[in-house]
Amino acid sequence: PREIIYVELDEVNEILFIESGEYDIGYEVNKTEKFKLRLGSYSVIGAFNICFNKRQIFIHRTHTECKGYSIRKQQWKRIMDDFPEFFSILKRKVLYEYITKIRKPIMQYKEKDIIHYDQRADFQQVLALRNYDENELSNLISDELDQKGDVNNEMKRIEKLEKQIDRFSRHIIKEIEMFENTLEAIALAD
Repeated sequence: PREIIYVELDEVNEILFIESGEYDIGYEVNKTEKFKLRLGSYSVIGAFNICFNKRQIFIHRTHTECKGYSIRKQQWKRIMDDFPEFFSILKRKVLYEYITKIRKPIMQYKEKDIIHYDQRADFQQVLALRNYDENELSNLISDELDQKGDVNNEMKRIEKLEKQIDRFSRHIIKEIEMFENTLEAIALAD
């Protein structure tokens, strides 16, 4: 039973964790769907879209019956807010996996198909969803690296403050001990 999960430009409202089954990923050129990638068990659909607030740019459809779990966008965002350090790492992994395993190979297939249709004499135009922002991915990558830098800088500042607090507390303890010793010496002198 082949069922459409997402079509191009769909808004993604949940992350699907596929436990068993297979699904295909593809695109549309001249009103023809072309599926070029098949993924299955222990894969995820929609993590990139939800982590980076992006619409779906590929078609996803089941190849076999798929079973798994899902988490709604609101719940995922709430967990992201509660654990920012963990999700900072996870977002980078999601971005890397999406670029290398899905986007890059599918876009290469799509570009070849577009060139093929452009060169055919029986086609006057090619209809396809195209990527107009060539810098979109590099901007996402640099944003993620900047955020990592911000987190690292914050962690360094926190560590520095903790060390300062530790030094000040040792200094205050020494001052209190000196005061108590002086008070004791005055009491003994009387």
